[in-house]
Amino acid sequence: MQILVGGYVFNYINRQLVLAFHLFVMAVTVAVIPICPNLRVLFTVLGICGFSSGGFEIAIIVWIVELWNQKSSLYLGGAQLFFAIGNCIAPLISAPFLTNINTNYVSINSTTIINPTIVNIKRLEVPFIINAVFLLISSLLLIILHFYRKYIPPIKVEKEISFTQSKKWDCIYLTLGIFVIGPFVGLEIMNFQLIPTFLSDSYQPMSASKSSLMLGLLNGVFAIFCLINFVVAIKFWTKNYIYVNLILVIVSNILLFVYQYYEYSERLLMAGIVIMGIGFSTTYPSIYTFFESNLTLDNTTTSIFISATGIMIAVFPVKMLEQIDWSHDCSRVDGGVGGAAMVFGRGDGND
Repeated sequence: MQILVGGYVFNYINRQLVLAFHLFVMAVTVAVIPICPNLRVLFTVLGICGFSSGGFEIAIIVWIVELWNQKSSLYLGGAQLFFAIGNCIAPLISAPFLTNINTNYVSINSTTIINPTIVNIKRLEVPFIINAVFLLISSLLLIILHFYRKYIPPIKVEKEISFTQSKKWDCIYLTLGIFVIGPFVGLEIMNFQLIPTFLSDSYQPMSASKSSLMLGLLNGVFAIFCLINFVVAIKFWTKNYIYVNLILVIVSNILLFVYQYYEYSERLLMAGIVIMGIGFSTTYPSIYTFFESNLTLDNTTTSIFISATGIMIAVFPVKMLEQIDWSHDCSRVDGGVGGAAMVFGRGDGND
C-alpha cells in the first residue's frame, strides 16, 4: 500500500502538505502508544504510525534529491547526522522516566513493606509525549512554510544531447536496489536494536548497565562519524562509499561472530562495535547517491525501495528469533557470516 500511496499521491498533492499530515499522524499515534488498552489496539496504532513514517521517508528522500540533485548526498548525510544525534539524545531523555518507582506500600504490625515490582506506569507516557510534541512542532512548521513559500517541483529540462539508458538496465538497477537497500538498512536497524540482546545472551553475559554502555559506544561512534562524513561531503563525496560501507559492515559482523563462536575477549567485541558504527554511518547517503547516479529517484522508485526496507526490518527480527530458538543449547550456529551476525549468538528466545 505504501508503494501505491507514496508512489502516486505525491505526484498530485503538494509534498509539504502531505509531509505535514504524516508528521501529525505520527505525533498522534506516538502519543497514544503508552495508553493502548490491549495488543490489538497497539498493533493498529503501530501500523498507522509505520505507514506515515514510510510515507514521510519517501517524500523527504525524493525532496532532497529533487532540490539538490548531485549534491543531495551532502543533505542526505545531514539527515543521517541528525538521526544519529537523536539516537544519542533519546535514551538520555527517556532514562529518568524508565526508572522503577515503588508505589505500593503495605503496613503490617507497624512495619512498612515495599513491593519492588510495582512501577509508576504513568511516567512511561512522558517520553512518548515529548516525542509527539517534537513531531507536532515539525508538522506546524511545514504548514507555515507551505503558506509562506509554497514548494513547486522543478521542471525537468531535457538535454539536447543525452545518453538514453535502456529499460533493461533500469530494471536491473531497480532490482539490485531492492536487494541491496532492503537487507542493508534492515540489518542496520536490527543491529542497533539487538546489540543489548546479543550482549546479555553471549557466552559471557553482560549486565544491563554494561550492555547499555556498549550500545552507547555504538551510537556514539555512529554519530561522530556521521558528523565527520557530513563535513567531508561538503568538499568531496563519491558514490563508491557504498563499497566501503559493505566491507566495514561485513568485517564488523565477522568480529562479532568470532567473539561469540570462539569466545574471544571484550577487546574484539569493542572493535567490532566500533567498526560497525563506522560502517553504518554513511549507509543512508551512500546507497541513495549510488542509485541516484544510475536511476531517477522519483516517488515511485523511492517508494519501492522504502517498502523493501520496511519488509526487511519486519522480517529480520522474526527470522532472528527463530534462529535463536533453533540454536539454543547448541554448540555452534550455522548459516554463514551474515546469518551469524544477525542471529547474535545464543539466546533463550524470551527477549
